[in-house]
Amino acid sequence: MKKFLVILSIFLGLSLRLPAQAASNIAVIDIQTIVQNSPEKKEADKNFESKFKERETKLKIEKVDLEDKIKNFEKNFSTIKQMERKKFQKEIDNKRDIFIKNMKAFQNDTYKFQAEESAKIFRNIKSIVKSVAYKKGYETVIDFNTVIYNKNDKSDITNDVLREMLKKATK
Repeated sequence: MKKFLVILSIFLGLSLRLPAQAASNIAVIDIQTIVQNSPEKKEADKNFESKFKERETKLKIEKVDLEDKIKNFEKNFSTIKQMERKKFQKEIDNKRDIFIKNMKAFQNDTYKFQAEESAKIFRNIKSIVKSVAYKKGYETVIDFNTVIYNKNDKSDITNDVLREMLKKATK
């Protein structure tokens, strides 16, 4: 019986120690802060602006022109002859079709651009997080927003990742 109690106490002691050791190998990061402050994100934003600003402006002009034509048509509907109504309606329909086509193309292009840039940014972040975690001896890194409670502020490696990211960007 004494041996059983000794073995049980050793087992309980080890089982209580293992979660504490496992917890010390977990780091947290604030991924949102890292993404917002990453040089790659800032560069992607500049590229997005330069690549899509002109098309966005043209779409806004097309939209205003289409809305003006519709308002004008509705305003003058009762005074326009039947033949002119059909012609006017056809012109509005054509403009609407062109606008919708251009808007869809714009949305597809911006979505594709953002997806590609996000993938690049996250590949880079993942690489840097992995490097920092390895240097600091962490086996697991979790996003800060998924953690309910974190007693150890030392396990937050967000600033270390940001520093490493800025170093890498200046090279």
